[in-house]
Amino acid sequence: MAKARVLKDGFTDIDSTNIYEFSIHSDYPSQKVALAGSDTLTIPNGDNTGSITISHNLGYRPTVIATMEVENSRYKDIKGFTSATRPDSQGAWYEVFADNNDIIITVYPTVATTPAVGDVDINVNYIIPYEEI
Repeated sequence: MAKARVLKDGFTDIDSTNIYEFSIHSDYPSQKVALAGSDTLTIPNGDNTGSITISHNLGYRPTVIATMEVENSRYKDIKGFTSATRPDSQGAWYEVFADNNDIIITVYPTVATTPAVGDVDINVNYIIPYEEI
């Protein structure tokens, strides 16, 4: 079977075994990442909601892969509008929204969620795969 390989600028050995010399190599996953990082979303003392805005300024609405810390330092993927537990053991809904300039991650209360006692910090991780052609 044929292989697809594209070397990065400055490299000339198409038979190299060093994967880091290639932009694309069909033997390895090669999804490019436009932006990745982590931040902290805070629900202020006495509130039920919190949000964080992360600027990406890509000029298009990207796909976002996001995880948020839930109860007991476990992380959960956030897909659209997802139900999970906050780090303070309260129920919550999490939402990830992206537009042409920003990612907005919000946590909302469920019907039975009580307000935060002290600030509740939620660790957020995000990846935007490079997808513009």
